[in-house]
Amino acid sequence: MDDDPGDELIVGMHDVFVFDDPAHGFEPLYTDPVGSDVIGVAMGDFDAAPMDPRDEWVVSYTAGSGSARFQIYDGLTQQVDRAMTLNPNDGEGPFSLTRGFVTAANIDGAPGDEIAVFGNTSGNNWYLMLIDDANASYGWFNSFYDYFDDPGDVNLVGVDIDGDGRDEVLAQNWIYDGFETIPTSSSTAKVTDIYQRQTVLRQNVNLSTVQVRAGNVAPLGDNNERPTAEELVAYDLGGQLKIGGYGSTGVFGWTPIGGGVGNMSYGDVLAVANVDTDSEIVHYQGKHELLYGDPKLLVAMSAPPFYAGSNQDQNSSTPSAIRARTRPSATVTCCATVAASRPRARRASGRAAVPRRSRSAPTWGKAAARPTT
Repeated sequence: MDDDPGDELIVGMHDVFVFDDPAHGFEPLYTDPVGSDVIGVAMGDFDAAPMDPRDEWVVSYTAGSGSARFQIYDGLTQQVDRAMTLNPNDGEGPFSLTRGFVTAANIDGAPGDEIAVFGNTSGNNWYLMLIDDANASYGWFNSFYDYFDDPGDVNLVGVDIDGDGRDEVLAQNWIYDGFETIPTSSSTAKVTDIYQRQTVLRQNVNLSTVQVRAGNVAPLGDNNERPTAEELVAYDLGGQLKIGGYGSTGVFGWTPIGGGVGNMSYGDVLAVANVDTDSEIVHYQGKHELLYGDPKLLVAMSAPPFYAGSNQDQNSSTPSAIRARTRPSATVTCCATVAASRPRARRASGRAAVPRRSRSAPTWGKAAARPTT
C-alpha cells in the first residue's frame, strides 16, 4: 500500500485496518470505522497502470442503514465509495444488497481485474454479480447476474483454473467461465437471458460432497499437469485437505491429500501462502541457442586535450608560464544486453563489444600527454 517493497496486511474486523509490513513492526497505517459485522476484502490490479507501485483493493461492508457498500482504494487513497445497488437490464431491479462478499478476477483477459460480488438482498435471495475494472469506471455488468436460493455458507474465489489466461469465478458449488462473451458493462440493451446460460459456462464442482464451510476454498497454484492452470484446495468438515482441478483429462475433480486434522468449525478459514524457499525462480528446459553479431561501438566519451595552470596570465610571452598540470583523459564505455525468451532475432552475444584502436594514432600537443583509455 505504500512505497516500500513489503506488503501490508488488511484486516476487516468490525472496522477496516491496514497494518504495515513486519519490517516496520506492523504499525497501523490506516483505519476506516465502518462498524460492520460483515466485511469482505479482496486485492487486485484494477487499473492496470504501468509501473504502478501500489496495489488496489476493494472492501465490501454492511452500512448502518442495512444496505451494503463497496469501497475501492489505490494504495491508501480511497477512490470509490458506492452503494451496492444493481439495476439489471431485464427490468427486474434495482437490487439493493444488504451485505456482500468480493473477490478480484480478470474475467476477460484484458489489462485490469474485475470484481465478482456475491451479495444478499433480503431473506434467502443471493446474487452473483460483476463490477468492471477502473478503465470502465467500475460499472456494473447489468447484463448478468445469477440467483442462489439460501446458499447457507458462502464460497467465492477468482482464479484461472483451466489455464486459458482468463480467470474463472467459483461461486458456491459452481465454476463460471466465459464471462468475456457477455455484453460490456456499458451496455443498456435488454437481455432476455439475464443469467446468460447460453454463453456463460457453469460447471458443478460438487462442493456439496466436499462439505466445505465459508472461506474454506482457496487458490493453490500451478497444476503440474497443466502448467498454466491453477488448482483449488478445500478443507472439509472432517479436517481432510483436498485438491481440486481439471488435470490433464479436462474433467474437474477433487483428490484427497494428507490426513485429517480434526473437525472444522464455522470460524475456520483456509488460506495458501509460500512460507519456504522452494519457489522456482528460473526453469531451464534444456533448449538454448547462441547467436553472435559483429562488435558494435555503443558509446564513447572523450575529453579533448587542454592546458591548465596558466596562472591566468594570457599576455605572458614566456612559454614557461604555461605549465601542463593535468592530463587529458578519454573514457570508453561498452556494454551488451542479453535477454531470455525473446523471438529469434539477430542480437549481440554476451561478450562485451570493445572497439578496436584506430590505426592512425592521433597527434597530441607536446604539453599534453597521451590520454588513458
